[in-house]
Amino acid sequence: MGRMRPRRGAAKGVELGLGPVLGAALGVLIVAVLARWVALPLDRHVFDGHEALYLRAFLGELIPTSAKLMPLPAMFLAFVGRFGRDPETLLHLHLGLGVCAVALGGLAAARGERPIVGIFAGALLATAPAHVAWSASAYNVILPQVLLMGALALGGLRGAPLYALACGCRIELALFAPAVALIGGW
Repeated sequence: MGRMRPRRGAAKGVELGLGPVLGAALGVLIVAVLARWVALPLDRHVFDGHEALYLRAFLGELIPTSAKLMPLPAMFLAFVGRFGRDPETLLHLHLGLGVCAVALGGLAAARGERPIVGIFAGALLATAPAHVAWSASAYNVILPQVLLMGALALGGLRGAPLYALACGCRIELALFAPAVALIGGW
């Protein structure tokens, strides 16, 4: 009897050409944008607590000393606020950062693996309720996540500066240094 060829499928991974992979990646990003657009009620958004402090930084106002405010993201928002002082701009910025986190998370997952792994990772991030909610918030969560995902997507020492910036935005990310080094291939 002749040898049977191994079936291409779940056990071996799905082999896709470049066109379908790009189409699937684009579809994931469209879902990410739509999910965040629906979850972003601009007319009902209230900047309270931590968000109020970051809004004040964005608007260029005097910021009181607070343990709730991280200096690096506050300086970033103050810089971006020079180009537009509308609070909706701040929310749209975070929406865009959330979509970037989805794309970079997919790229990070696909590094060294099959592209389909990145598509599924991106789809999970695109539709995860917590990720969508943090993308619709001006709080200090999405910016460091984008930096972390960028560090993992770049891998090696090329990603180290982005990881350092992510830790500067949220110091607790430094606790994950061994895992990030292992995944990033440092």
